[in-house]
Amino acid sequence: MNHLNTHGLESALEKVARSLSDKFGINVVFQGDRCCTNGRTIYLPSLPDDLPPDMIMVIRGWLDHEASHILFSTDMQLVARFQKEHGPNAFGIFNILEDARVEAAVSKRFPGSGFNLRMCYEEAAARAQALAQKEPLPILAQLAFAVHTHVNGLPYLDFVGQEIRELVDGLSALLLQVPHCPDCCKVAAIALKVWEKVRPLIEREKAKEFVFKTPAGDSHQGDPAQSVPSSAAFQGIIGGMAEGISGSIGEYAKTSHAYRAWSTAYDRVVFGQNVSTNSHQERMREVMPLVSGVRRKLLQSLLAEPKARWLGDREQGAVNPRSLHRLALPNADCRQRIFRQRIRTRRLRTAVTLLVDESSSMSGPKLALATITAMVFCEALSRLNIPTSVVGFSTMKYTLESIASQQTGMKAEELRGMFRLHPLCHTVYKRFDEPFAKVSGRMEGMTAKSITPLGESMLFAAHGLLQRPEERKVLFVMTDGKPVAGIAPEDITFAHAKRAIARIEKAGIDVAQVGIMEYSVTHLHHRSVVVPSLDKLPRAVMSQLRSVLTKQLSL
Repeated sequence: MNHLNTHGLESALEKVARSLSDKFGINVVFQGDRCCTNGRTIYLPSLPDDLPPDMIMVIRGWLDHEASHILFSTDMQLVARFQKEHGPNAFGIFNILEDARVEAAVSKRFPGSGFNLRMCYEEAAARAQALAQKEPLPILAQLAFAVHTHVNGLPYLDFVGQEIRELVDGLSALLLQVPHCPDCCKVAAIALKVWEKVRPLIEREKAKEFVFKTPAGDSHQGDPAQSVPSSAAFQGIIGGMAEGISGSIGEYAKTSHAYRAWSTAYDRVVFGQNVSTNSHQERMREVMPLVSGVRRKLLQSLLAEPKARWLGDREQGAVNPRSLHRLALPNADCRQRIFRQRIRTRRLRTAVTLLVDESSSMSGPKLALATITAMVFCEALSRLNIPTSVVGFSTMKYTLESIASQQTGMKAEELRGMFRLHPLCHTVYKRFDEPFAKVSGRMEGMTAKSITPLGESMLFAAHGLLQRPEERKVLFVMTDGKPVAGIAPEDITFAHAKRAIARIEKAGIDVAQVGIMEYSVTHLHHRSVVVPSLDKLPRAVMSQLRSVLTKQLSL
């Protein structure tokens, strides 16, 4: 998946979206199949995690283009006023020139954006070339490409007509000012001058095209000035690609059966609350009799691990009693190798996240025992000074079907075959830097909610682990169900969970799973165990934990 960053858990587009939000306050929303902006928020389609690189490049160029209008202050009120006063075709000229201004500015400030824009323009030019083989492109489209190549010092493209080339060459002095304009007000003034030169070509083009038939079948010549309504105003080369991007992603997701969330804007992360009036000591006194044996074995095995070992067969060091017999051997080389050296071992510094299923099927005894297990899990790791976090995962009890239906016009059945419509809900019961004794009461607030979006929740927990400085990172999962996110068929969700585990491990995180009377986990990952009955849950979890934590690295 070429669009992943170095961690492998966040797509390049998601990383850019987060940076735009954090640094510049530009809100980027991944939702449905929309690809548009209102001047404040940029909407991108919900992205499958395996989009081909060429699609990703086009979307990145479009995102950088729209962000540049916000970063470099395209005055939307001026834009609306210009279009109203001078008409859609003059506005098309203004749009072409304003694109050149903001793209030059963003390329100068962020060279990577300049590269993305170039790649996007190459894709747009290839599409235009294919269209031009059928019939000549409209004047404004040819002009847009001609202006772009001219201000960037590039040769004209083949489909740009000779008349447009001569016109742009004649306007060179004006056009080369555009990338250096301080604001779009100056661009508007230049656009009016360019419009006066381009207008005869536009009117001639429209005079040829604008022929309509009356009900009686008579042909009449219309007024070319009224031939294009403002709603059809030219949106520029990259700006006009939005509809094609939306369609391409939607078609790819449909044919590849990709996993997609309709929107992540409604997902929630909440922090657990202490619901117990007992003290930490009282809570642990109630819990320990149930799990004291497995806890004691875990601590004994980990705390008793040797911190050093001897390497024999050395030519220097301390005398190895087991090698003294070599002194009687005739081989001089063997007589010299009677020493041993002590090497120290160290445990890798480790951070652990426990991800607990809070789906509706966990209600009752399952969640009660999972709560106890989580408490012992944290208490044991706190004794070992291992930073630990605990996160509950499920979805909200409502869906976004009605909102998605209003936006897309699709029926609920169609939407459920394309998107996750249940908003995620992650509850953080313990953060890494919180002492367990202060937050143990939160565990008793674990509550069963809705379904089991395992893949996305594992990725969510993995993001938190990647922020930790420890060399080893472990994601430990307790769940009682198959990965379910409301998408039909459920094979899509299962495949997504399996890919999520592969991505997480590629990022350097060890994954361990415990299936609570659920065998599907064994098909997701090799380091998985199934607990056939609830009374065996604490023992299975502690056994898995010991297996993961005893992994060592020698110095």
